[in-house]
Amino acid sequence: MKMINNNSQNLIYECDKDFYLFSAGSASKILVSINIQKKDFIAVSSIDLNSIFSIDRSSVNPIFFPKNAISTLITDSEIGEEIKFPSISNKVFEPEFFDEITESKRFLELEDNWDDLGSKSYKLETWVKMKDFLLKFAQDFYSRSSLILPVPYINPGKASAFDLHWKTKSFELLLRIPEEHNVPISFYGDNYENIKIRGTLEKSKLDSLIEWIRLYF
Repeated sequence: MKMINNNSQNLIYECDKDFYLFSAGSASKILVSINIQKKDFIAVSSIDLNSIFSIDRSSVNPIFFPKNAISTLITDSEIGEEIKFPSISNKVFEPEFFDEITESKRFLELEDNWDDLGSKSYKLETWVKMKDFLLKFAQDFYSRSSLILPVPYINPGKASAFDLHWKTKSFELLLRIPEEHNVPISFYGDNYENIKIRGTLEKSKLDSLIEWIRLYF
């Protein structure tokens, strides 16, 4: 394990081919700039670490980051230094994966009755929930299968939900991310033959869904 940076607040190790290990110390704020093919993620130069990876730094230490997703780690003025990571070929996400997420943010500009059918607008909180789920789902899929999750279509769904839609030669899968916090994610899958799946996505079913995708990948 190769140490890349060492100071009183941060330890960063190159721990394998695909991930960096970051051990967070007492720094009050950490920002990360994500660049995919010279394009900033969500069209900003730096965003809060927690807003991307949904990490509670008080309870999670250390933290693993995919090398392909991170180009620069910038700490606050207390630390005052910049750490640049080398360019690594993308193995967890296709570059188009981040493009689709970025482009989906345009749906937040839709107003009530945008389709002339009475559909409501979409909230930033729902978009963030969708984005966080999708990134984690792709990472879990890769860690369990060593396969890259195909890029889904992100569409505006019913009742201010966001739809994640995969349509490949061997299967179709739809996940609906609801606006309401107390409503679970729903899913529908079809292998174009005799197997269709439908239900809501609790934690216990996430592994089963990943296995279903692997089966028809």
